[in-house]
Amino acid sequence: MNTAEVAKKFKELGWKNGLDYDRYSELALADRILETIWKLRNYGPTLPQVLQTRSSVGVDWFNAASGYISGRKSKHRTFIIEDKYNLAKAQPVTPDMVEAAAEQAVAWAKAQDLDAQLQAYRTRPLHLGFDGYGSAHLAALALCGDIDKLRHYQERYAAGHLEEFGHGGHIHPNRLPINTDTIARAIEYAEGVIARGEVRSPVASP
Repeated sequence: MNTAEVAKKFKELGWKNGLDYDRYSELALADRILETIWKLRNYGPTLPQVLQTRSSVGVDWFNAASGYISGRKSKHRTFIIEDKYNLAKAQPVTPDMVEAAAEQAVAWAKAQDLDAQLQAYRTRPLHLGFDGYGSAHLAALALCGDIDKLRHYQERYAAGHLEEFGHGGHIHPNRLPINTDTIARAIEYAEGVIARGEVRSPVASP
């Protein structure tokens, strides 16, 4: 097979194809969006082709919260990502192998516990807030209605305790995922979640 044929097979199976940094195919499931990035690798006429895939799950409610809080909208914001690449090798890769890879991705996506992942983001140590998951932590707190904790963050940040947020002094504070603006937007989002009765778990958090 070639790349166009792999994409065509995904489309025949009901997936939508796209190209970002990598080629990907996307499938809407009942309560989540499955996105699988894939590459067809050719190493020479005498060696097997390799179909490499890795999947992630996105959910609308997390996309909305995280996008609002971070100030950056994204069509697919990863909520859970597969912890490994899957490899299928053959000479050549066949349409049946593409279908099997798609079925494996769907099975993996359906098995993911969305509530458990939300809690993992919610209880993530604050000092790790300097990395890309800082906004996910704020989004989880907002979605769970943890407004008291968010206000505590706001007070500590305003008082200059930046080390608690993983700030080592080498980056301007407001370039961190957790900063004055993102904390304020998380509080606003949490207020809306509470007012609408859409809190996704008990308010108290560790």
